Amino acid sequence: MRRGAPWLVLAMVVVAAAARKSEGAKQNVCPIDGAAPEWTGRRNGNSCEYFHYNAVERQTHSWWAECELTASKKPKQN
Repeated sequence: MRRGAPWLVLAMVVVAAAARKSEGAKQNVCPIDGAAPEWTGRRNGNSCEYFHYNAVERQTHSWWAECELTASKKPKQN
């Protein structure tokens, strides 16, 4: 049983790393600098435009993604 223990631990580490990577990919962040959205504007159907202000570049970044509808955070209608 002791021979298989290192392989079991290694397998668990690989699975945990893969789970964290896929979890991070689901987050809606700015593709330029990875910041979370500060404002949301709903457009057509389930498409939303997300915005945030970058203080370093002194400009607003925006990107399109599928709307994230949750009970606590709904995008405003435009």
